[in-house]
Amino acid sequence: MARSSFCSNADAHQSWAVFNTADSRGCNILIITMDVLPMFTEKSQSLAMMLHTMNVVKAVLQCLNLGQITGLVTDAPLYALLKKIQFTMADTHGEEKFFITLGGMHIELEALRMAGNLFQGNGWTSVLVDAGVTTQGKADSVLKASCSRDPDMLTK
Repeated sequence: MARSSFCSNADAHQSWAVFNTADSRGCNILIITMDVLPMFTEKSQSLAMMLHTMNVVKAVLQCLNLGQITGLVTDAPLYALLKKIQFTMADTHGEEKFFITLGGMHIELEALRMAGNLFQGNGWTSVLVDAGVTTQGKADSVLKASCSRDPDMLTK
């Protein structure tokens, strides 16, 4: 295993994590500060509340990490409201000042819905029903990415 001169004293049998931790002891380490704000008592699904949220989060973040772009991760209905604010108030709340994204679960759910739209009407559900894999209702709910608490729903 070839190693550069700055790490020639490292043991060749160290794990990747141990090697890189030992290697960074003399370096300045960037500390990332994250915070979760408490829930609001008002309904969040209004433009006024989302604007207030953006302002509060930006003020808190500027205290924690001066100059950092504010990032918000949210669900689909609130994402739409936040984007509406970004487009209408681009000078103060635009995309260069706020990074807004959907949460990972929502991105996956929308991808599954899109895949379901591609399969809709092509006979996929009838193939599963005719093969005895599942029922018509369960196959349709998979195409629509409907919620189910049962992970084995399709095969029961």
